[in-house]
Amino acid sequence: MSKVRTLVVATLFAVLSLIGTQAHAAPAEPVAAVAHAHTQTADETAQQDQKTAKSKLVAGGVALVLLLLVVWGRSLRKPKKKKEEPKK
Repeated sequence: MSKVRTLVVATLFAVLSLIGTQAHAAPAEPVAAVAHAHTQTADETAQQDQKTAKSKLVAGGVALVLLLLVVWGRSLRKPKKKKEEPKK
């Protein structure tokens, strides 16, 4: 049961890391800077969206690899732990 619970928690963590939200808002620009602000074209916006999506995928992949290492390590330790337990 603990393996299933660990897998569910890990999957939830991976999904939430892929979704992610922006933790802080950008500071407000001065009024003079807004008048001369550069307007983004659709291509620039699409490129930024692609970069954001790629970084989220990389972060999710790293989280998944780390999770698999933890689960694999625990599965390796479990038989050793059973051998070391004193018999009652």
